[in-house]
Amino acid sequence: MNMAAKIIIAHKLMHRAESQGNLPDQQHGFRSNRSAIGAALLKCITYDFIHLTRQQAIVFNNDAKACFDRVIPLAVAIAMERQGLGCTAVEAFVDILRSMKYKVKTQLGISEEQFSNLLDILLGTLQGACWSTTTWTMTSAVLLANIEKQSPGITLYNPQQTISDKRAAEAFADDADLWLTFQGSFQEACAKMEKIAQYWEQSLFASGGALALNKCFWYGISWQWKDGIPSVATIEESPGTISLSSGYDNSKHNITRCEPGNGKCTLGVWISANGSQQHQYRLLIDKAVTFANNLAATHLTREEGLMAIRSIIKPALTYPLGATSLSYLECTNIDRRYTSIALSKIGLAGTTARAIIHGSPTLMGLGWDTLWVSQGLQHIQLLLGHIRAQDSIGRALQVAIDWTTLHTGIGGNIFQQDPSIYTYLDSNWIKSTWSFLHSASAHIEVDQQLIFTPQREHDQFLMSSFLTLTLSPKELRRLNACRLYLQVITLADITDGGGHFLMDHYLKGHKASDRRSKFD
Repeated sequence: MNMAAKIIIAHKLMHRAESQGNLPDQQHGFRSNRSAIGAALLKCITYDFIHLTRQQAIVFNNDAKACFDRVIPLAVAIAMERQGLGCTAVEAFVDILRSMKYKVKTQLGISEEQFSNLLDILLGTLQGACWSTTTWTMTSAVLLANIEKQSPGITLYNPQQTISDKRAAEAFADDADLWLTFQGSFQEACAKMEKIAQYWEQSLFASGGALALNKCFWYGISWQWKDGIPSVATIEESPGTISLSSGYDNSKHNITRCEPGNGKCTLGVWISANGSQQHQYRLLIDKAVTFANNLAATHLTREEGLMAIRSIIKPALTYPLGATSLSYLECTNIDRRYTSIALSKIGLAGTTARAIIHGSPTLMGLGWDTLWVSQGLQHIQLLLGHIRAQDSIGRALQVAIDWTTLHTGIGGNIFQQDPSIYTYLDSNWIKSTWSFLHSASAHIEVDQQLIFTPQREHDQFLMSSFLTLTLSPKELRRLNACRLYLQVITLADITDGGGHFLMDHYLKGHKASDRRSKFD
């Protein structure tokens, strides 16, 4: 019976729902060709988009309690029937749950006592059941479809307006993020997000679930400008609160608000709202030091040492790298904390030439990738894979590439340029990938990528001209901020039709209302 349920519900029903496009793109958990790192990457790219477009936003992270144990089977039965599961199979699903008995198995044997999930009413499919992931996927499909109708969410778009991707939420299993971009008062936006988050909580409660309010948190993103340079405002600079009730309890609980620079763990990756990598960097440093100390204190054979490095240390350090944007120096510093001790455990001197350690096995090297290389390779695999798949992550990456190109303000494919020249750019995921490609003397070409060209003979890109001058990074950032505000790219954008004079309104710092902009 369990095998039949696995084939019919866990496999065939999921395949049918996927093939007919009935599952929301916002749910990344329990689905083929989806990954936790992909979901974390989408969150990072969305933050990068908010920074590149200087939008105001609120991001609310929901943490549900034991979704498998709380989901209402009768409600799930309706959701599965909605996806095309036959009445006979639905009835069998409910009957099995009603009659199922569970025992506990330990090293001491199997318990004599037993339990079921039939109390006063039938609740929960319980952890570990073959259909539990499917039942939650079907339930979350309804919840996510409803929240899309209730919230304006966030719309990712590129400067050319050829890509536009709206979503109010995204989820991996029972962890969900609610997004809201806004204009105007931050306090009014907090009140609006409070209503949206409360609607999500009530929808979850109606399906049998509940939020762990003590684990929920949110970020507020608004901007402060100093000397023409924008930065994300702190909590003190943009105060606001969000409070929610839970279930039948109408009392309000204040939800934790995090500083934009404080990272929070999302699917194993520490992500901050202002793009800072410091929390993730410090965590990896601590992990590397801990691994090194533990290795030094153990007595392992060379084979056991190699196994520990390959199966424990390397996976733990490289797992989050697909969604991080650590610099070359940061990656090198992490590597340095454990490499010498790791080498000694496999019978090599800690001073062994790194060309041998990181060299290809075909050339008699060990083939150990540095973290910088591991991060770069993961970035390229994710970038190319998702853009070719044209899924939500691929569209977000395309949007981020185009906005980074616009912020760079140069002609041609940015991936063919030297990123170290453009000191006025903020660090983000795309720039990190670009830096790795340049360090490997490689580049990529993306279909329909935004590429600027001169508009007429003798035209010049403004930022390219500024780079020929002896200017500090701060001065370049201010000039680029002015250029972005005026929505111009080349000299032709700010001159008259004949190219003889600078337009007066640009000299006064005003945008041109009668000219089409590359930003529209």
